[in-house]
Amino acid sequence: MSAPDIDAAPSAWAFYFAGEGQRVLPIPPRSKAPLLKGWERLATTDQEQLAKWFDREPEANYGLLMNGYVAVDIDPRHGGHHWHDDNLPRLPETWRFKTGGGGWHLIYKATEGHTIGNRANIAPGVDIRGNGGQIVGPGSVHPDGGLYELLIGPDDCEIAECPSWLVELIEKPVPSTACRAPPPTSRTCPSRSWAASSPTQFVASPPTR
Repeated sequence: MSAPDIDAAPSAWAFYFAGEGQRVLPIPPRSKAPLLKGWERLATTDQEQLAKWFDREPEANYGLLMNGYVAVDIDPRHGGHHWHDDNLPRLPETWRFKTGGGGWHLIYKATEGHTIGNRANIAPGVDIRGNGGQIVGPGSVHPDGGLYELLIGPDDCEIAECPSWLVELIEKPVPSTACRAPPPTSRTCPSRSWAASSPTQFVASPPTR
């Protein structure tokens, strides 16, 4: 399956990535927080379940579950472009997304023997999403109106393994000036139409850029 057109609905992109074996979860339109309580468990590649979700909210965004992966979340607004430019020569080619906030997501496979979770500020403007995390997928719309875009994806290359130097950086003790990504916080979602597709409640999780 080829990637959808850049202006395709988020749902088309969700089906595309599910077809590539990536577990997908629904996110409200122009939002970054998952809808479903237990979204980590409910994220799926099942096309029928995705159809049910998007039939109820055709303009919904979607997320990609990062369990087993490492997403490097780079935000130039907070200086992340400096880290990116300095390390670009030693970053393996892999899937690369443009975020709705003008940054990038670099997607890597977690290295065998390492369980990598979420972590904030491994460098200024650079966060990590791993086990227990998700990122907003290409084709989705940022709360400010920016479009998440696919730059390098399944049609271009396979997901590279996270390089050892980056694993070491991620696993370093957290400096006093940094902090780990916060755990999910819950809230009830007012959307009754989505509730009809699942017996669970809806909650928000830590946002991604």
